[in-house]
Amino acid sequence: MPVHMLIGIVVLSVAGLFLLGWMVPLGIGIRLSSHRRGGTALIVVGGVWGAAAVSLVAMGAMFVLGFRTMSSSPSDSKVFDAAAHAGPQGLIRTAGTEATSLTVTDESGGTLRLESTNGILAAPAGTLHLTQYAMTGSLPDGSGWTVSRYGFSGGMERIAVPPGGTAEVALGPPYRAVVTVSKADDGRQTFDLQISSTDGNRVSLRFHGTRQTPLQFEVLDAGGRRVWNGNFEYG
Repeated sequence: MPVHMLIGIVVLSVAGLFLLGWMVPLGIGIRLSSHRRGGTALIVVGGVWGAAAVSLVAMGAMFVLGFRTMSSSPSDSKVFDAAAHAGPQGLIRTAGTEATSLTVTDESGGTLRLESTNGILAAPAGTLHLTQYAMTGSLPDGSGWTVSRYGFSGGMERIAVPPGGTAEVALGPPYRAVVTVSKADDGRQTFDLQISSTDGNRVSLRFHGTRQTPLQFEVLDAGGRRVWNGNFEYG
């Protein structure tokens, strides 16, 4: 047997023992305890061991999910060329009309970046897995803004594009800003601004260009009179 295969078997055996071995002391401890013959120490050992194993599995799952998202970065993706695509294709219509970019993984496992200037994007037909979304626009003062989101789950993760048809996705405006107010023990008030897309998921908002005025807030009393105003701070 090759040495590398033997090492692999040993590593898998040790990993399996660590992940599942806690069941043995836990089971024995429970059995002894049910017969009033002790077993408390074994239950504690099995419980702590099991908690560590479950935590390791959870951390591993989070690492894999994070790696999947990072591996689909725009710099590593290929821009989809509808004119050069030989297979069936369709359209993805977002809720916005601004310049839009979607990073997706197609059925072959390849990463594609779909781009358009009006929120309607050409795409290969089939099931696409959405990993990133960005929409960019401009303001009358000459500055620009970008709304983006990284990582999707549930129904928003998959987009089924029919051949020759259009897939409607709830990405884009109207954007909703929610301010959560919390009060510290010393009496200070904290305002937390969160912005969500039309699908209800939180998005990031960035301003760029010549904009000089930061995001501002006003606090009104029950009568609609302004009692406080200021600027949001980042970080």
